[in-house]
Amino acid sequence: MNLVHFLHRFKFLRRLAKALAGNVVLKQKFRDGYIFLNAVDHSWAWTGKLNYNTFDAGLQNYIYKVSTNYACFVDIGSNIGVMTIGTLLENKQIKALAIDANADAIKLLKKSLKHNKLADRCEVINAVVGNADGSIKFDGTGSVIGHVSENGIDTPLLSLAGILNRFNHQKTLVKIDVEGYETQFINELTKVNHLENFEILIELHPLNFNEIGDPEYVLAAVKKLNATIKDLHGNDIASVQKDAFTQMVIKFN
Repeated sequence: MNLVHFLHRFKFLRRLAKALAGNVVLKQKFRDGYIFLNAVDHSWAWTGKLNYNTFDAGLQNYIYKVSTNYACFVDIGSNIGVMTIGTLLENKQIKALAIDANADAIKLLKKSLKHNKLADRCEVINAVVGNADGSIKFDGTGSVIGHVSENGIDTPLLSLAGILNRFNHQKTLVKIDVEGYETQFINELTKVNHLENFEILIELHPLNFNEIGDPEYVLAAVKKLNATIKDLHGNDIASVQKDAFTQMVIKFN
């Protein structure tokens, strides 16, 4: 155990670090490039055994592998861009769109894109994805998470259908991880043209996650779309546990 790992065990030292280093940005080796992170918000990624190379490794590896079949990668709920940066580094041909509601996360993502010379292959949008276009109040919490709140700041609201219909003419891989809000906009898929051009990976969140998550509702909505629904290992998904996280791969016939 090095000194940083040892000191991080003490709660009062973590509080002190947050007060003193809340705006410190670190650069971490990631794939064959680098990713930028907040020293406090992402402390787990550099003070312990985990880092961004091992974070959600199963999902990362799945996306990188299948991305070779697609012209575009749309990352909805990109956060600081682990899947976006990794995919662009691994697949030199693909282009990407990264969307996240958290302005701090978007700043870090843009910094990583610029440093890795990937900005010309990735469009970045700071917005909430929902079931309509407009504006909504979003309360960001550091550069990790956030939630829709009356106390938040005005943030653009974009409909899922509007986003995906920009890409319906080409083979497109989509990742959706929006902390339970997939429940709110899942029915937007009925408004997307040429769904057969899409493969969509959705992380379903437990019931009432962020006071909105409902994985059984999301699964039922997708089943109506003449889709095949599998996990990352290719096993059919017929049901989900309402109190668990589930990664779901959707392809359309």
